[in-house]
Amino acid sequence: MGKAIAGALKINKTLTTLDIRNNNISSEGAKAIAEALKINKTLTDLYLDNNNMSSEGAKAIAEALKINKICSVSGI
Repeated sequence: MGKAIAGALKINKTLTTLDIRNNNISSEGAKAIAEALKINKTLTDLYLDNNNMSSEGAKAIAEALKINKICSVSGI
């Protein structure tokens, strides 16, 4: 699921809030989302609570947020 979401985020031009809590997103999915966050310029709020990512996935998201200053993420 994370990779599919990442693909959509890469081309997103309108979505500003994404709530994907409780979706069993793995660390691999989180890494894919992190890569998308590096280029996405419209998403402002991302909710990731209660997923299945490890500290490795959380670290990838945190690193992406150093590049993407627009989006705020909760639940990592």
